[in-house]
Amino acid sequence: WRLAQQFSGCYETVNLGTGGYGTYQSLLTLQERLHDVDTAVTPKPALVFYMLNDFHEARNVGAYSFMRLFHPPRPSREPRFPFCGLNEGGKLSCTVARGELVWPLYWYSRFAALVNDGVMEAKYRSRLTHATEITELLLKEMDTAAHRNGARFRVMLFAVSPEKKRVYT
Repeated sequence: WRLAQQFSGCYETVNLGTGGYGTYQSLLTLQERLHDVDTAVTPKPALVFYMLNDFHEARNVGAYSFMRLFHPPRPSREPRFPFCGLNEGGKLSCTVARGELVWPLYWYSRFAALVNDGVMEAKYRSRLTHATEITELLLKEMDTAAHRNGARFRVMLFAVSPEKKRVYT
């Protein structure tokens, strides 16, 4: 929104940032937006910015530490959360998490909730193994989508550790 304020009058800016999204959800939004643009009414973007944070890696791979934030308020509803992994060929493989995160007693016993969290954290820990690689692949997909539609793509690093800055620059 600060870019929109700074360049108002010079450029039309559209902020598609969405709280709770990671790189994969942002890629889906970008692809949808680029596909749905009616160039007779709105020109396609010339420049696409993506703001990357350290925690996006956990979101991109569906780490339990992030997905648990989306527990449904009641046991009757399943959470749905898109995330990516790598297939046997090292290519992106994206899917949607189903509602297996919450045991039935989770809502009625703090002890059951603690055990549930420990078991699920251990079960999904392996997803973090390739989180950086998956995030890099997702950024490449965003770059490809932007370039395919005549736009330049730039990643802005925000709240990224020095170690990750070396990876993403």
